[in-house]
Amino acid sequence: MLEYDMKVVKNGGGEAAADAPLIAGTAVLSNKATGAFTHRITGDHGGAAVEMRRARFPRAAEATVQVTIIEFEKLQDGNVNGNGGLDLSITGFVPTTPDEDIMLFRGVVDHAPCDLRRFVVAVATDSYLILRVEARGECDDDGEAGSSSWARRVGKFAFRATVHGSITDRRKFGFATVETNGQT
Repeated sequence: MLEYDMKVVKNGGGEAAADAPLIAGTAVLSNKATGAFTHRITGDHGGAAVEMRRARFPRAAEATVQVTIIEFEKLQDGNVNGNGGLDLSITGFVPTTPDEDIMLFRGVVDHAPCDLRRFVVAVATDSYLILRVEARGECDDDGEAGSSSWARRVGKFAFRATVHGSITDRRKFGFATVETNGQT
């Protein structure tokens, strides 16, 4: 059983009495099935709801992933890709639950090198964690970087989850050089 009392913190967390109630209650999570699950918990404060995602694997490892943007790639005109920031998203998934993307990062990276925060996910032992790194940026009609239309560029990393394992991988994509470090 999970008990929850979620509030919207006002004024930077000063006085708790000023916080607005969002949702409160309990949830029974007794499902013994394996895989990833999403529970939508609806509150009675203005129709607010919170989605809680959880995963249950019979044999699993905790995977800690660190992503570093090493450098932005140079464009044909000599400017650096990412002037003003690189619009970046990183999602992860495991092949046993391919329809369940885990959003790890979404935002603008405005300088390189840059360590993004560490991400922790549960991965079934001896399976793979696949990271999808997606950047949006400018390109011309031929798909070359540097004009006013937007393009999407994608890169992937795959890690095999082993107990007490570690792997580092560095890849050069069309938008940036990205390094990942995974530990289980």
